[in-house]
Amino acid sequence: MIAPGSTEIPAQAFQGSVLFDTVSIPDSVEVIGNSAFASTSLKEVDIPDSVKKIEEWAFYWNQDLSTISIGSSVEDIAAYAFYGATIDELVVPDSVKAIGVKAFEETSNLRSLTLGSSIEVIDQEAFFGSGLRELVIPDSVTMVGDKAFANNTDLYTVAIGNSIKTIGSEVFQGSGLTDVLLPESLTTIENSAFENTKLRFVEIPESVRFIGDKAFVGTGITNVTLPQSFEGNLPYAAFPDNAVLTIFDPDLVPEPTPEPEPIPEVEAQEYIYSESENKIKGTKSSESLTGTSRQDFMNGKKGNDTLNGAQRSDILIGKKGNDFLIGAAGDDYLDGSNGSDTLYGGKGADVFQISKGADIVLDFSVKQGDKIALEKTGEYVISNDPEGVLIWTGFNKQLFLEGVRLSDISDLGIDLFVKPQNYF
Repeated sequence: MIAPGSTEIPAQAFQGSVLFDTVSIPDSVEVIGNSAFASTSLKEVDIPDSVKKIEEWAFYWNQDLSTISIGSSVEDIAAYAFYGATIDELVVPDSVKAIGVKAFEETSNLRSLTLGSSIEVIDQEAFFGSGLRELVIPDSVTMVGDKAFANNTDLYTVAIGNSIKTIGSEVFQGSGLTDVLLPESLTTIENSAFENTKLRFVEIPESVRFIGDKAFVGTGITNVTLPQSFEGNLPYAAFPDNAVLTIFDPDLVPEPTPEPEPIPEVEAQEYIYSESENKIKGTKSSESLTGTSRQDFMNGKKGNDTLNGAQRSDILIGKKGNDFLIGAAGDDYLDGSNGSDTLYGGKGADVFQISKGADIVLDFSVKQGDKIALEKTGEYVISNDPEGVLIWTGFNKQLFLEGVRLSDISDLGIDLFVKPQNYF
């Protein structure tokens, strides 16, 4: 169908054809032209490593296209390239630098997305109306266009890489977000960026200087602590009418409400963890690491990683990046380390360490015997929140226990805490 030795599939070459459901692309092809396979009956396509560019509309509105494999040399996925495909999984290779306008819009079956480590631009509405459930934007990304992930109603958690300075207008508007991890590189949050999402808590990094109108309107956020740069110019129009906005004062430690009082120099009990049988280390990229049936030591290293501890009592260390740590079964030790991390202990008596960043624990359970690893100074402040409990040990060193009532933990006193571990 495509002549051997061809270097390009011409524009509109097979547009509208219903005569085939698969295609063999020779490994000599470097360019797939404009609308080359638009509106066909294709069900799967394997793009060879020779291809460097996928032009506009190349696979537009292939409503039966459920399987896509993109070769390791593609640098640019142009506008509308896979608009309306029915894929449920997508791996964007490390070679790709840009995803164009509406390239994967209306891919409502798309549940899993892995973005390569070289991507720099995700353009306007690139994944508008997709079916994504979770998202990791790698550190290489510097620009996310307006509405890029809007109307992803099943998207519940997002980790944003440390190169993003601006979150554009309506980027996540109308998505199902309950958790978002904002990087310390961020300076600007544009209008309606998180409007009408399910967020109930957000940590605004100290680097942020501007928050646009309606950025968080229509969410469940009731309390926000803002950097000192907003003093005298609080962005009330950015948050729900009932939200309480306060300025963080590094010289003023907030009083806990209600009791207990801050306890200085706590002598927490020692935490004794099992010797690890298996070590799993990540790389500089954003990865998904899964443990084994043995006791695992998992170190995400650099990148925004997902660490899943599997069956035994594991140690999960996020290191650099905004990480998602899942303890699963066993008595696990979870330390997000640097970055804003999401921690899920699962079954068992788990320990969650307070470290640098604004971390969220989704399933803290007193009944299961969960503990908090406190900093070596032993100083902390507990603040009540309608959606949980916030434990502070300093600016940008916070652990939010989602769904926990202050009364659940106030009677534990010192028994809530253990000493942090040095596992290296």
